[in-house]
Amino acid sequence: MSRRGFTLIEMLLATVLAAVLMTAVLLALSGLSRDRAAMAAADPHHIRGAADLIEWDLRYAHTATAGAEDVVVELVGNNGIVRGTLTPDGRLVRVTYRRAGNALWRQQEYLDDPARPERWQEQAAGDFRTLSLQPPPGDFATVLPARLSFDLATEKEAERREVLR
Repeated sequence: MSRRGFTLIEMLLATVLAAVLMTAVLLALSGLSRDRAAMAAADPHHIRGAADLIEWDLRYAHTATAGAEDVVVELVGNNGIVRGTLTPDGRLVRVTYRRAGNALWRQQEYLDDPARPERWQEQAAGDFRTLSLQPPPGDFATVLPARLSFDLATEKEAERREVLR
């Protein structure tokens, strides 16, 4: 008896194997994308990563207040990101941008679980000079406007971005 074609078991096995391989490839590619974003944001001498973080935080913040002393601005909203991967988690957080020496630091603290605030901070920009918001935070301490812009400057670079919320 000659055998022509594949059996149903062989076809199912090939389909499952192809699905597993495709999943592995997609996971590897998404990991590379996350790593690239994390490296760009973690480079303290590259302003684009810092500007991306600030833009994200402003886009999903509900309120902002001007800082005192070393605090540049404090934002509260659903703009939480996971430490390490910098992927959004949408949790309620307080994000504080503060000046320490010549660096700009981003500190995040979860507000939706008071028992586990999971505070962490990272350097957003090195050789930091200024971060200014338009309109200034004193004008929107309760609710952020739908459109605002910010200027970020280091010793070597400057970037201006407009944020639509």
